[in-house]
Amino acid sequence: MNDNINLKVETMNQKMKTVLNQVVNALADATTVPEPEPVNDCLSLGLDLDGTITESPAYFRALKKVWMMAGMKVYVISYRTDYEKAKKDVHSLIGEVEEIILVDSFDAKAAVIKEKNIGVYYDDQPEMMHNIPEGVQVFLVRNGGNFDYEDQRWVMSDKTAKLI
Repeated sequence: MNDNINLKVETMNQKMKTVLNQVVNALADATTVPEPEPVNDCLSLGLDLDGTITESPAYFRALKKVWMMAGMKVYVISYRTDYEKAKKDVHSLIGEVEEIILVDSFDAKAAVIKEKNIGVYYDDQPEMMHNIPEGVQVFLVRNGGNFDYEDQRWVMSDKTAKLI
């Protein structure tokens, strides 16, 4: 009986790896960099911690694992002040990453993204996405801080959204 369960779990894990590899490959194929001055010469992944990784740790743990299996770097960029607490939280939620970087301003995240050649970035705050270089694929994670579930509408300021 245990052998059957182990075989099923192993099969599920293999299927999950295959699907996640397909997702990473699709993202790599879809990510383009403007010419003539490429912003990114590799496809590193950048993740916000609070409201992003904490919102869906299983997803980001799997994404990080597949990203690193493909030989690409994963960075966590957080608007925090306590490095040891951030490191403990990252390790408990998604495990080891290339580097955990703490910033003290919105523009500092954009500077780190450019400096580390991050090609794909996840955050939950549109304010943090100002000044991110063109060519970086940006994903907004929905949570109670940026989405009104009762009203079914995004919550943004006039600094982050342009109404059409």
